[in-house]
Amino acid sequence: MRAHIRQAVPLIRDMLSDRRKYFAHFCLKLATQLAHKFVGALFRCRAISTHGAEQLLLDTHSLKTFLLSVPSIDSVITSKPPTAYVSSVNAALTKAEMILKVVMCSLETVDDFVEQYSKLLPVSDTAEMQKVLEMKGIKRQEHSAILHAYRQKTGTSAEPLPQTTSLTSRIGGALPTVGSAASVSEAFNAVVSMAADGLSDQAVTSSIDKLKRFERLVKRQL
Repeated sequence: MRAHIRQAVPLIRDMLSDRRKYFAHFCLKLATQLAHKFVGALFRCRAISTHGAEQLLLDTHSLKTFLLSVPSIDSVITSKPPTAYVSSVNAALTKAEMILKVVMCSLETVDDFVEQYSKLLPVSDTAEMQKVLEMKGIKRQEHSAILHAYRQKTGTSAEPLPQTTSLTSRIGGALPTVGSAASVSEAFNAVVSMAADGLSDQAVTSSIDKLKRFERLVKRQL
């Protein structure tokens, strides 16, 4: 990857020599995408040992140093990269370093681990914490206690279950009690209205005809 970038970036810089802002934007997009993909690859690792985390930490630092040098690779004039570029690369890869430091933390007690996690990753959430626990190789049945302690410390609650739209709410209230021809008509009209939502005219007509025939059969039984 580095060899390819070293070869391609100078060519792109020369082609955009009179459009420096476009080259700066290209470098920013390239570096941030690589940094985010690197963090995503870290999250896919499982049961990382302390030695493995230390090696990944060295790799992260090496990648950060390389990405910060990308805008001036093989350039005759050595200049500092734009501030926005430096900030973006540092933010993405510093987080990767903090994640690896959390993985290296001991888990003697839940409270101590949560305290260390909060210090190293002050901007995080339970979903990210669960990924880190998987990286540490902690058994899934032990996650709930750690996540609960983290929620208590940060003052966050468990994520609410997604809301579902009930049948009665879609038709504007409770369905009428079926016990007479009039109530049957009301119920079928409500269902027909709901079924017609989002369908083509031809499909609506066909569905309504079938429901009307079924309605007449029900009325005969009352």
